[in-house]
Amino acid sequence: MLRIQSSRTAPILVVIFSLLSAGLLPGCTGPSGDDDVLPDSVLALVLADLHLAGAELQFGALRDSLLLASIADGSEKASRDSVFEMHHLTEETFNQALEPYIEDPSRFVALYSRVLDRLNLQRRDLFQEVSELEER
Repeated sequence: MLRIQSSRTAPILVVIFSLLSAGLLPGCTGPSGDDDVLPDSVLALVLADLHLAGAELQFGALRDSLLLASIADGSEKASRDSVFEMHHLTEETFNQALEPYIEDPSRFVALYSRVLDRLNLQRRDLFQEVSELEER
């Protein structure tokens, strides 16, 4: 297993978050309608957590050279299920909540704007922590 030195952590994290951001740019959330299954803020949080869990899974698999094995053994589904469980959701409820956004591209773009905002805040906090560790 590859061990990452703290001085090498920042560039790796930049790559991960850059890839995440590039993949998320097409989408974001607007005002929530009364018929929505989940509020926009909750859905944005769940989506951000799903993207982070997926990135963590892929990074771990790449780091350990087990990408195909980890996908084949159901780790991706287990990762998604753990995010749903953390938010007290089922996959069916999550999919229902996404339906109005899929049908309205402008709402979908607005939703992912919130997701990106959340991920960028987490990235900023993470980089700040890495910088503080490197200064020690």
